[in-house]
Amino acid sequence: MNISQPTFHRLASSARRKIADSIVNGKALKIEGGTFRVIGKDRFR
Repeated sequence: MNISQPTFHRLASSARRKIADSIVNGKALKIEGGTFRVIGKDRFR
């Protein structure tokens, strides 16, 4: 990913907090960005 370990850790921690908050409080979670493709009915890459 060409980023430092502290930057990666900060991004992962932020994502973890946002996901936990959305699950616990019933909030919508919008995931966007990056490149992906659908490889099956319920599988993404």
